[in-house]
Amino acid sequence: ELAKDVGLSGARLHASVEMLKLTQLATGSSSEGLVVNRQRLLELIIYGVPSIFPAMIGAPTRGMPTASALPEISAQMSSPELGYVWPHASGTHRGVAVQPLHACVHIAAKNDAGLYHLLMAIDVLRLEPARERELAIRFLKSKLA
Repeated sequence: ELAKDVGLSGARLHASVEMLKLTQLATGSSSEGLVVNRQRLLELIIYGVPSIFPAMIGAPTRGMPTASALPEISAQMSSPELGYVWPHASGTHRGVAVQPLHACVHIAAKNDAGLYHLLMAIDVLRLEPARERELAIRFLKSKLA
């Protein structure tokens, strides 16, 4: 069911869980349930993701809002007039295209509003200047710490 919710195959989800355990981002098993090392995950997001997944910006298009659309900090941000979107054929918003972390991000975001907000905050780290990144870091810490 989780694989369907995040838009991955069962095999890909299993491989991802094994990688989480290998990197000590999670412990436990499928039968016991996984326990996420939130501090380690937060450090990876803040310090690693912007370098590992740099923002690839494209032309204005239709898609799913991200980054500057994060309600918790959007009023304090100075993003492009159109805002950023993850390009998608069924997108309802127009904005500047930014390549998502993974092709299935829009599926996971549609199925889990909390995850969607975390993914938007991660895109702030990838796209925005230092002041906005600090707002996103505070938001992420409030949710993950």
